[in-house]
Amino acid sequence: MKNHILIGSAITSFCALMLYSTSLHQQANAKLTIENGTNKIVSSRSQSQLPESHRVRITAKSNRQLAAKIKSVFGTGLARYAVDVHEISAKGKSAQVMNTGQKTFNVGNILQLYVLLAYQQAVKTGAIKANATHQVTAAELVGHSSSLRVGTTYGDQYIITQMLHNDLTASNIMLKVVTPDRVNRVARQYGASQTKITAKFGASKVGVTTATDLSVTLQALYQGKGLGNPWDRQVLTQLASYPVRKISQNVSGTIAQISDAHNSAALITIGKHTVVIAAVSDGLGSKLPALGQAVDQFFLASK
Repeated sequence: MKNHILIGSAITSFCALMLYSTSLHQQANAKLTIENGTNKIVSSRSQSQLPESHRVRITAKSNRQLAAKIKSVFGTGLARYAVDVHEISAKGKSAQVMNTGQKTFNVGNILQLYVLLAYQQAVKTGAIKANATHQVTAAELVGHSSSLRVGTTYGDQYIITQMLHNDLTASNIMLKVVTPDRVNRVARQYGASQTKITAKFGASKVGVTTATDLSVTLQALYQGKGLGNPWDRQVLTQLASYPVRKISQNVSGTIAQISDAHNSAALITIGKHTVVIAAVSDGLGSKLPALGQAVDQFFLASK
């Protein structure tokens, strides 16, 4: 009986020691944050602790140093992201980094890029006249902040300008004018094979795209391989003044950019390098300016 008691005590002590050791390990791998004035311990996830579906992936042809800089911006976590950086030159450096196997992301106003491209394609082919006009109806008005007025007739060129200032009424008018089908067809023409618009602007999900689709689109525009010049050059000029700056927020030399709350793409001159940076994410928009800076610093240091 006495031996049984001793064995039971030993087992209890061993279990307590294991629980204590586990607790120490968890605390050693945790960080202290302050939220609303309250200290809070938050676990820091290592790659081995993350589910397989959320582990960081770097493509085989990626420049490892560039990929490391991208990875350091986003850290480890469960919020999905994908980044595609491509230097436009024969021997340019590139990197594709993502923490998800699912390529497409739900996006919003960044798809205005493809509405603009569809409009240019329609004008080029004669499907829409360059001097066409549109009278705004009450049914088309989105919210109360639109610069467009019900009953007023505007030229399509003016409506496009307002769309590129994130006017949702203007965006949906132009989407109706060019049609979603044309938008999706022109996206494929630019190499954006997984991009699709599925709803009106202002919806929580306007459509889907990928970082690679955004990257190849800006590359095609720069090289005049989409609609050809002067059409592609005109689009770049229009995107140069796009008001929502994410990736390009803290870097100079921006040629063109387009963004929404959590997704961004920019064509930037960094020293002697011309670089496309594209990123899509689930709620990581606040990290995009740091991404732009990290890529900028990498290429400034490159020979």
